[in-house]
Amino acid sequence: MTSVTDPSSSRQRTTSDEPPQRREIVSTILYAPPRLLFILLYRAAAFLQPYASQIIPIFICLLLVPLVISLSLYAGWLVWRSVPVAWQVPIDFQYGDGASPYSQATIAGIAPYQPYDISLRLSVPATEANFGLGNFMAALELTTPSNKSIASVRRSAIILPSSSTTLFIFSTPRKLIDLKISLLDSFSFGTSKAMARVEVGRRDLWKTLGRGEGRELSVYSASLVGRVRHSGVTGLVSRFPLVSAVVASTIFLFVCLLVVTSCILPTVFTNNGEYTPHELPPMKPDLDPNSGGDEEPPKPRRRSRGARSSMRRVAVKREGFEEDVQLVPSSSGQRTSSPPLRRRRSRVEGGLSDSDV
Repeated sequence: MTSVTDPSSSRQRTTSDEPPQRREIVSTILYAPPRLLFILLYRAAAFLQPYASQIIPIFICLLLVPLVISLSLYAGWLVWRSVPVAWQVPIDFQYGDGASPYSQATIAGIAPYQPYDISLRLSVPATEANFGLGNFMAALELTTPSNKSIASVRRSAIILPSSSTTLFIFSTPRKLIDLKISLLDSFSFGTSKAMARVEVGRRDLWKTLGRGEGRELSVYSASLVGRVRHSGVTGLVSRFPLVSAVVASTIFLFVCLLVVTSCILPTVFTNNGEYTPHELPPMKPDLDPNSGGDEEPPKPRRRSRGARSSMRRVAVKREGFEEDVQLVPSSSGQRTSSPPLRRRRSRVEGGLSDSDV
């Protein structure tokens, strides 16, 4: 009988019979890059450890600088966007729907508390019908989106023929005449969005004049214009929006860098509690008389009369005490190195001796 060998068992046997030295070599080769990287990082950290207190603040500052620049650019863009600017809304009049041509439009992007000068600009054909219309009315009604009335105004206007048609015979007459009708001066909406209803012409249509036909104002194009009324700092910013945005961005960048620098510089330039020579307190002069210095000893303070008299009394008492003290010989005739004892005479003995004498 022939025996069948399993190839998987033979592979396992060969791998198990693999010498241990070869395994160590393979493991060393595989783990060499991580170990080398770890050693490099460890040595770099050990080298930079004394300078960590200076490097970390600088690294944080380098990370904050791009953020500060981005915020400064955003601040400039925000100022440029918030600057109030003039606006213009096209007007399309409706004819045949009412007594006079009218139109409704939406005004958006308004600075709520910015004063505007509002006017109606018309471009009308230079026809005899418009010239013969005479005076007509221009009406404006402003409301909020919730149909709350803001303002209502009516102004009169008239179309006059161009002067070039009367002064110069050979000049080409103008086909269109531009007309500007001022409606509101220095007006603040109080809201960022408003609805406008504009009406031009005469409501009576002048039907009783001429042949009785109704007369309307012929309009080629029309627009409602709001011009910014420049006043104060807001007016200066609205006159120069780009310059104002650049100045605001620069000021914001300077203030942010100043704050970051004031917070980081003290940590960078630290001296670890060591005092520099100019920071040491001045040394006091040596007043010890035993020292070899040339300084003179301090002069004694003058005493008052009471202190001097008390000192004299103490000196007299000491002298009397020394006179009363007598030497007392020792009982044994041997000499000792210690000084002889002294005995004080009592006042009773002194009084008896004086009486005996």
